[in-house]
Formats: sequence, C-alpha cells, structure tokens
Amino acid sequence: MTCGSTEDKLQQLQTELDGLKRSGVFTKERVQSISKRPKPKGKGRRGGKENALLPVAADAAAMSLGAERRMETRLKKLEDMIREPRSAINLESLLDSLNALVLDLDYPALRKNKNIETFLNRYEKVITQTRDLQMKSEDFDRVKVIGRGAFGEVQLVRHKASQKVYAMKLLSKFEMIKRSDSAFFWEERDIMAFANSPWVVQLCCAFQDEHFLYMVMEYMPGGDLVNLTSTYDVPEKWAKFYTAEVVMALEAIHSMGFIHRDVKPDNMLLDRLGHLKLADFGTCMKMDTTGMVHCDTAVGTPDYISPEVLKSQGGDGYYGRECDWWSVGVFIFEMLVGDTPFYADSLVGTYSKIMDHKNSLNFPDDVEISKDAKNIICAFLTDREVRLGRNGVDEIMRHPFFKNDQWTFDTIRDTVAPVVPELSSDIDTSNFDEIEDDKGDVETFPTPKAFVGNQLPFVGFTYFKEDQLLNASNNISVAHDNSKGEVAVTSRLDKIAKELEEEPEESGVHSEAAGERESSAAAQEPGEQPQRNESEADRKRCLENEVNGLRDHLDDMKRRNQNSHISNEKNIHLQKQLDEANTLLRAESEAAARLRKTQADSSKQLQQLEANVRELQDKSCMLERSKLSLEKECISLQAALETERREHCQGSETISDLMARISCLEEEAREEQQGDRSDLQAEGAAAGAGAGGGLS
Repeated sequence: MTCGSTEDKLQQLQTELDGLKRSGVFTKERVQSISKRPKPKGKGRRGGKENALLPVAADAAAMSLGAERRMETRLKKLEDMIREPRSAINLESLLDSLNALVLDLDYPALRKNKNIETFLNRYEKVITQTRDLQMKSEDFDRVKVIGRGAFGEVQLVRHKASQKVYAMKLLSKFEMIKRSDSAFFWEERDIMAFANSPWVVQLCCAFQDEHFLYMVMEYMPGGDLVNLTSTYDVPEKWAKFYTAEVVMALEAIHSMGFIHRDVKPDNMLLDRLGHLKLADFGTCMKMDTTGMVHCDTAVGTPDYISPEVLKSQGGDGYYGRECDWWSVGVFIFEMLVGDTPFYADSLVGTYSKIMDHKNSLNFPDDVEISKDAKNIICAFLTDREVRLGRNGVDEIMRHPFFKNDQWTFDTIRDTVAPVVPELSSDIDTSNFDEIEDDKGDVETFPTPKAFVGNQLPFVGFTYFKEDQLLNASNNISVAHDNSKGEVAVTSRLDKIAKELEEEPEESGVHSEAAGERESSAAAQEPGEQPQRNESEADRKRCLENEVNGLRDHLDDMKRRNQNSHISNEKNIHLQKQLDEANTLLRAESEAAARLRKTQADSSKQLQQLEANVRELQDKSCMLERSKLSLEKECISLQAALETERREHCQGSETISDLMARISCLEEEAREEQQGDRSDLQAEGAAAGAGAGGGLS
C-alpha cells in the first residue's frame, strides 16, 4: 500500500465520519471516546497509520448499520400509521385532506392568490383522477328510500360490482355544519366501523363527495321494533327476549366507551333471523375516564329521555351510562302496555311527568303485568343514584324478570327469535314504512369570498373495510372461471372420445401392416416363423384387448354424457318448477305483506279511533263537569238574584216610607214656617202698635 492510497483512504473515512456527525449518528461524546483510544504501535510510519484507521473504520461501519436500522424502524412506524384504519393520518385521511383542500380552494375569489392557483394547477387534475378511482355513489343502484331524518335519508341500494344489498345512509354536510351541536357523525362512524359486535349494525365502508357523507351498512330486512309492536300484541315472553338483546347491545356500546342517549324502538333493527341490532348512533357521546359526559343540550326523544339529560338543557349537564337504562325501562313499559309511561298531549306535559316520575308512573288496571316486570320497570324509571345498572350490567342480567328455561344471555343469539321475518327476496322492504321521495333542492354551501374550510371537518371520514364489498364479485369471477374450465374440459373429453373412436381403425391398419411384414420375413427365415407367429398372436390379442377396453371406456363415457344430459334436462325442469314455485311464493308473500300492512294500518286506525273516542269521552266528562258547575253557579246566582229582589223590594218600601215621611216633614216644615211668619207678623204688628202709642 502506498502513502498516497493510505492518505486517500484516510480522507474518505474522515468524509464519512463528518457525514455521520451531521446525520446525528455520532454525538460529541462518541467522537471523543473514539479519538481517545490508544493508537497501536506499528513498525514504520505507514503501518502505524493503517492500524490506527482500523478501529475508526469498524466503528463507522457499525454506526452506519445502526443508522440504517433506525431509519428502517422509523419508516416501518410511518407505514403502520398510514395503514392503520384508526390512525389520523391513514391513507384515506391523507386523500381526504388533499380532496378537501382542492374543494375549499377552488373558488374564483381564492384563485386570485398566486400560491393557491399554483397549488390547484398541481393537484387539481390528480385529485379528479383519484375521485374517479375511489368509492362513489355511482357504484350503487338505488332500490328504495327506507328512512329519513334531520340530516338526510337511508336508501336500500345494490352494489353494482358484487350485487350485494346494503343500506346506505346519506348525511348532508351543509345541515351538519349548520347544526354542529347535535351532529355526532364521527361517533356513529367509529362505533359501526370498529365495534365488531353481533349486536351493532356493521359499517362496510364510508365515503364522501362535495355535498354528502355516505355510510354503507348491512341491511336489516326485519325492520324496527316499532313495526313489530304495531303488527303484533307483544306478550311478556317476547318483551323479555327483546329486552335482553337490547341490554346486550347497550353493553357492547358502553364497553367501547360511548353512551347512546337515544335508545328507542325506532333504533332497534331486526336481521333476517329476527335478532336485534342497535343502530343510529348519531347521538352517541364518548365518556371521560370517570364514565361520565358533559353536555349542555338535552339530546334524545322526549318520551324516552331521562330526568338527568332533561335537566342538562341550558346548564352544565353531567351524567353517565345510566341514562340509557332509563330508556330501557320506558321501552319495556311501552311493549307491555302499548304506550309510553309519561305520555302527555304536550311536550311540556311530558317533561313535567318525567321530572315528577315518582308520582306520575302508574300501571293501568286493564293490562296484566307480572310482579317482576313491574319491579324492573320501576328499578329503571327512578333516580340515577339508585337506578338499576348503576353498578354494572351484571345486576341487570341477574334480575328475576329474565329468568326462563329457553335461553341465557350467552346463548340468546343462537336461539330462534319470537318473530322471524318472511322475506320474498334480498330487497324485500315489506317491514318498512312507505316513504315518499324528497324532491326538494339540496342546500349547498354559499360561494365564499375568503377561505372558510367547509370540507375540513370531514377529513378522515372515508373508511373501507378490506374485502367487504369485493368478496361477492370475486366469487362471481371465480364461478365464471370455473364455467370456462368446464367448457374446456368438455371439449377435451370430446377430443379424447374422437381419438378413441379412431384408435381401433389405426390399430387394425397397424396390425395388417405388421402381418405383411412378418409374412415376408417368414419367407426369408423359415426357422423363426413359429416363434414370430406366436409373438404376433400375443401382440394381436393385447391390441384387441386394448381396443375393446377403449371401446368400453368410450361407451361408458357416452352413457355418462347421456345420463348427464338427462340430469341436465331434469335440472332444467326442476329449475323451472322451482322458479314457478318461487313466483307463487313471491306472490303469496306479497299478498301476505299487503295483508299484514292492511292489518297494521287497520290496527293503527283502530288505535287512533280508540284514542279519539277516549279523547271525546274525556272532553264529554269535562263538559259534564262544567255543566254541573254552571248549573250550581246558576242556582246560586238565582238565589242571589231573589235575595237582591227581596232586598230591592224592601228598599223600595223603605224608600216609599222615607219619601212619605219626608213629605210629611216638608209639610210640617212649611206649616211651621208659615206659623213662624204669622208669629213674626203679629209680633211686628204688636211692636208697631206699641211704638205708635209711645209717640202719642
């Protein structure tokens, strides 16, 4: 090794060392510890330098390897964050961010900014391409609207690629921004996406466009419990079953750290087997570490809302999961009685009864309710400090109301439900009310003059459960490939059969040629003729056996093909019969559905008429009481009038007497005045006479 090459190597190592220092791999202490190492003594100047370079090179290599490993770890963590569905920076969130920025910036007033215009020119086209590649509403065929709420509607849809049926919920971004205090769409998405519970409606995917959020959920063809209770008279045995499933569903929500706050029959859906799942988590709120929530808005449905939630309106509401158990008590009462316990003609009346629940909770005498049912209802509809469930769901499960010999809380999901829906197809909606299409215009955000960020609150909402929508489409493609394979196998079999038919002829030709060759050879070599004839005979017998075997095999294949053809004809005939039976069944199911609907409508009309009759009876009673009161008042007024008349007559007589007395007195006064005048005149005359006598 020359001196120049050693110097070059030293310079190279120094450069690498400086690079590692800049990257942070070498700290100051590390460099000092390396520089303080004793240098090995070598023989000669060059040998010493080379030996001194060896530890530095080893340390540099080790540290370079450590830096690579740390870089790999960092990249792995970053990759995990991007892949994790719950991460705030997963792939869908990053795409949502760019999409939201492009939508919020793409306005004429904002494009005047040079930086914004540059950004849009760079990303606008690629974001448009990304939107076309992502899930969108055009990937689904709308079948029917099956629900409508304050923020949007729920549609029954069919995925075009997989042909699967789903319920798709549309939420208006404009409405949610306008009423942000009551829009809990994030909680609803997270619960359905990550619950992984048989008691919660599952979210298959979530996506968005400029105007709406879309949540594609599993379809629950059994409808809600409102429809069931309006169609059937629910016995206590059924109420016990559905209450137990509601308890299990709420426990699944509570275990995720959420409070539902709007438990009611409308949000309890039935699957195709009649089992219950909880839905509509738009009012859910995340509990803090103490299991409580702070809220200053009364959220929920008036008839089912608890006193503590009601008191939170306009104040500092602070309550826990026990508010959901109050709603369960209302639900049990409604199933057994047919009406909610605190119903009133006005909202104020209902709230007043809820706040005075100790005095307003009454059981009707004309409905038979067991002692255990009354006990659990009263245990739910009480103050939150002593309410059933405050110490956990186990004390609810231990209540004697749930005792039975058919199921337990662990096996109830595998038990046959009281009512199993009769469905004619995968898009049967007979258990849902008819809802008219909303033909109103969709409200949109106004055109801004400055950056507003209307799309930013929805960044990260997009969600896709892997293989959820693609399984069926993959199955279709696999079936298609299998059919192709069957066609190929069939053609191959035909080809083999044709070869087998040609095989005997070729074998005969070959046998004749072989015989001619053997004859000519026998003429040339007479000594070997018997041996060759024997060998030829054996070979001929083998060929004949082979040909016969091939013929048998061919005949067997033909018979199989013929049997298969007959089976196919039978299958086609059976399929036709099955289709006819399905058509008849569908017609009967539709007729039964119409009858059930007619019966339900009649029941509703009857209930309405009964309610009207009760209302008229109440009004009649009130009018009767008013009539009696008015009659009593009339009698008292008549008595008072007679008294007044008597007093008036007495007063008139008194006045007449007084007038007569006044007249007499006036007459007497006049007479007295006249007498006085006469006396005065006499006295004056006397006085005048006396004066005249004195003068004389």
